[in-house]
Amino acid sequence: MLSQQTYHSPIYLHFKEIEGDAHRAIISFFDKNEAEIKRLEFEEYFELLVAYSNALFEVGHYPKHLQVVDNVIEASIIYNIRTYKGQDIYRHMLARKAAALYNTLDFDKANHVFRELIKIAPNDQVSILLLKRSMRRRQPGYLRISKAAGVFCFLLTALIIALEVLLIATFKPEYQEPVMRLRMGVFMGGWMFLGMGDLWHRGRVHLYVTQFVRHVKFEKALRN
Repeated sequence: MLSQQTYHSPIYLHFKEIEGDAHRAIISFFDKNEAEIKRLEFEEYFELLVAYSNALFEVGHYPKHLQVVDNVIEASIIYNIRTYKGQDIYRHMLARKAAALYNTLDFDKANHVFRELIKIAPNDQVSILLLKRSMRRRQPGYLRISKAAGVFCFLLTALIIALEVLLIATFKPEYQEPVMRLRMGVFMGGWMFLGMGDLWHRGRVHLYVTQFVRHVKFEKALRN
């Protein structure tokens, strides 16, 4: 729980002169004064750390944000800070951590954090949507095979076209019709492999997330 300070350090007062949406100025200020900031009283240090973490996220410095956001989350737990400036600080920072992991393509860790957010608030449609999106970005073996089969069909189609133009049309025109049908079948097969693989993957992800949310809600209902 944060207490109300009556005295503020000079460096904190200098920080308060920076506009709240001047994200790059906040980052520059924190980086230049980090050693002194770490020696501040906890209330001042926490406010600067939260602002720094948010600023890093807003400008897209996701790797650095991930280094800092865990410190904010840990401090909010240790000092029992549930609400900070009208926000559930734990959920807010956890959501930003998940988004940063997603944006750095670390989908396994992002999925884990999105699941934790859903466990906290199973009706959070944003977390549910982002978990689905993150899980779809991972490519399981069957999806890679499906894509490879599709690409193979397209390459085979190109080879058949070359044979049609260079050989069949000139030397075996009577085979043009069946070869054309073969070409169209292979080409359509390529799109089928791509489309069906993607639809299957999306369906599996949707089913998993739906069942996960249903399980979380059931467990919460039992505890209540």
